[in-house]
Amino acid sequence: MKMNLLAIITTTAFLTPAWAEEVRNPPPTPAPQPPPPMYQAPAAPPPEQVYVYDQKPLPGMPALVTAEQAQSIVDQFKTNFVKTGNPRILVYVNRDLIDDHRLAKSESP
Repeated sequence: MKMNLLAIITTTAFLTPAWAEEVRNPPPTPAPQPPPPMYQAPAAPPPEQVYVYDQKPLPGMPALVTAEQAQSIVDQFKTNFVKTGNPRILVYVNRDLIDDHRLAKSESP
């Protein structure tokens, strides 16, 4: 028991001055940090060319086939039409755009 009491007194005797030193000299406060650097985005360069979007008609419709090719197709059709015995040709158009009463057959005999 005396040994425990002696150990407590010795420990207290050594630690008391250390605690007192800590109370007298508090740890220094850290220096204030400077604000982070500010960066500015570089200014956008001015537009080099101004585009004007006007509606203009095309200078001309491009031909799908040349005149010589079209004439060749027509000539081939004429010769083949005669060779096949002049068959009937049925041409359909968009019937929704045409009045039905013009296409209807007369029902009277």
